[in-house]
Amino acid sequence: MAGRALAWHAGAPLLFMIALIAPVSAEAAQLSTCPDRPTDVVRAEAMYAEAHDLLRRSDDLEHAARLLERSAVLRPRCDGRVFDSLRMAARLYQYAGDMDQARATMLRAAEHGVWTGNVLAAAHAFVDAASLAAEDGDPLAANVAADRADLLSSSPLLSPVQRMYIRGRIDTVAQLRAGG
Repeated sequence: MAGRALAWHAGAPLLFMIALIAPVSAEAAQLSTCPDRPTDVVRAEAMYAEAHDLLRRSDDLEHAARLLERSAVLRPRCDGRVFDSLRMAARLYQYAGDMDQARATMLRAAEHGVWTGNVLAAAHAFVDAASLAAEDGDPLAANVAADRADLLSSSPLLSPVQRMYIRGRIDTVAQLRAGG
């Protein structure tokens, strides 16, 4: 018994040091993820404003969408406007008739929502991407995006009402895919 107790005590300082260092390392890792790339928030804001101004004075939806996408790229990944910019750009591509670009951009918004932990926004964006794919006649892409939304709808971070609403939207997309 004395040998075991001594062995435990000999390793205790090491375990104590690991316990002290681990939370600091995890916190440092979290802080280092944002920003994780070169950013230029001033240029991002200018492009965001230019896109909105462009929408007020013209109908060049694709140019406004590209400005919003560039604005998203220039922001830190943890900036909430990244998701908003990507989602709005996707809608603008959709309204301009560029369904492939709309779907790709909506998927980027959804992935960004997953990356930032915004489960609700990500799930809705995946449903939107599924709907875009269904409208465009791509049932495989619609299924993949709908499955991602369904998986996120099981998150304990969502309330039962949120879960029900997302699943209802998924069912609507399924009806689109079925042609009804």
